[in-house]
Amino acid sequence: MKWATRAGIHIDRAACARLEAPGLDVVLRGLSMTCDDAHVLALTAPIFDGLYEYYRRAARLGRDPA
Repeated sequence: MKWATRAGIHIDRAACARLEAPGLDVVLRGLSMTCDDAHVLALTAPIFDGLYEYYRRAARLGRDPA
């Protein structure tokens, strides 16, 4: 897993998993420029929860996530 950081952020956002899904990084950047943090979190939380579960299950099964 790759990690990315942003300048000028609070401690709770010091590092986040950089997803390799094509275009997701661009969508998240666009949301962060047009919405406040609470709205971005409300929109993206289900996506990150699903990805976390995907990687957690892959690790439990001893498989390399796609």
